Amino acid sequence: MSVVGYEGNALYLGRWRQAVQSECDKRGWTFVINPPDLRACDVLVAFRDGPWDGWMCDAWKSGVKAVNAIAAGRPLITQGTVAALEVQPVCWLVKDQRGLTDSFDYWASFDWRATAASECLRRVHEFTLSTVAMRYRNILEGVVKEKAA
Repeated sequence: MSVVGYEGNALYLGRWRQAVQSECDKRGWTFVINPPDLRACDVLVAFRDGPWDGWMCDAWKSGVKAVNAIAAGRPLITQGTVAALEVQPVCWLVKDQRGLTDSFDYWASFDWRATAASECLRRVHEFTLSTVAMRYRNILEGVVKEKAA
């Protein structure tokens, strides 16, 4: 493994930015913020800290980064948000520095990352625009039928 990627505004990382950078440095890996292609990374991270973290973000933040990880075929290291738990990408949920270290040790294995990539490819169809649109359409039709009854 050699590249860890983060997609988004680096400001939101807070203390996690230095923690991820430190883990990468001690392994000789590169930490890239906003890589042009997520598939160029071996593992992705998604963290929020400081005023951009808390129960509201944990409960209501979208799962776009989790879905992007699935679409890229990459494992995700992230906090235990409702979105990550709902979408269930191939991920490792982290609460602290020890968890981050453990996750980096785990995903360093090419075999584990290859298994993650296969699982992502198996699931990627669940998150296409047409599949999501149909899911929402079914929900809305159900609401309309319920109101009409």
